[in-house]
Amino acid sequence: MRGLPFVPARDSRHRHAAFALCRALLRQAARIPLPKDLRPAAGQPNPVQVLVLQQFRTNRGDTSPRLVLAALTAGYKFLSLFSKAPDPSSPSHIEVTEYLRRRLARENGRITTNLWRRKLKPPPIPNPPPLLIKTTGPDGLDTFERNIPPVPFEKLKDGKRHIPKLFVTSGHVPFLRMKKPQPYLLSKIIRDAAARTQRQMDIMKDLQTDEMRLAKDEDKWDMMMGDLAKEAGLTIEPNNPQPRPQPRAGRGRYREGDDNSYAGSTYTNLKHLYATMRTQRLNNIARAQALVRIIEEEKELAREEGPRRRALVDGKGIEGVGEQQTKPKPRRRVLGER
Repeated sequence: MRGLPFVPARDSRHRHAAFALCRALLRQAARIPLPKDLRPAAGQPNPVQVLVLQQFRTNRGDTSPRLVLAALTAGYKFLSLFSKAPDPSSPSHIEVTEYLRRRLARENGRITTNLWRRKLKPPPIPNPPPLLIKTTGPDGLDTFERNIPPVPFEKLKDGKRHIPKLFVTSGHVPFLRMKKPQPYLLSKIIRDAAARTQRQMDIMKDLQTDEMRLAKDEDKWDMMMGDLAKEAGLTIEPNNPQPRPQPRAGRGRYREGDDNSYAGSTYTNLKHLYATMRTQRLNNIARAQALVRIIEEEKELAREEGPRRRALVDGKGIEGVGEQQTKPKPRRRVLGER
């Protein structure tokens, strides 16, 4: 039978040897005199001791005997180096200080590079203004007005005004399609709106079927327990002192606001969900009307700018437009013609 694999961290002899080596290295590192440019500030740890602890933490998870042997061998070599480093004139002291200076220069260079990259980072692009602004009238209904003015004729790319097209999703969300391909942000907004509508429909379906059925069963159970307690002459102190509502005669439905019953509370939640979806539907209608007004305004501007654009085309004021208009179209060959 094969034995269990050797795990150094679980062997007491290895742990004692590793802790003894670590303590010896820390004691010797504290005795090394450092020059002023490498000396730590008040309250800061010795940089040599910090490097020793970092290396021990790095090798803590090693389980391979080859790696453990290499780490212990390197540790005893550094212990011999640190034992000779307290003498400032010794080669060991010079080797330790030169290594610390190289490491400090590398850290400073990394910090400088990060600051330089941070300075070169372009400023964040501000969000574009919204196309529509919502205002609430005195009757509580929301209306939408255009926020971005039309592009002037002088800033049009080819002198032709491109009319946007109105589209409505299956979730009754209107939007304008300006160009192809459709921007990713617009697609994300449409998907989020469709997911929100579908989630509301699922909640409404659950409230109408399963939740309402379970709520009515709970109310029926409470009424049965109340009747049995009344027959036994027991008095039940309800948590809600209000009288329990009864269903409407002949319809079996509860009124809104009967929150002291399960079915009444479920019905109230259903009414609130209906109101929320109705508000969203009215907002979509108002938004679609505002988008239609934008399209009509763009069409009117395109009709007014038609003579100006034709004048530019005739005078070749727009590069490439005149050539495209005067270039003859290729004649379609007749069947049988060579």
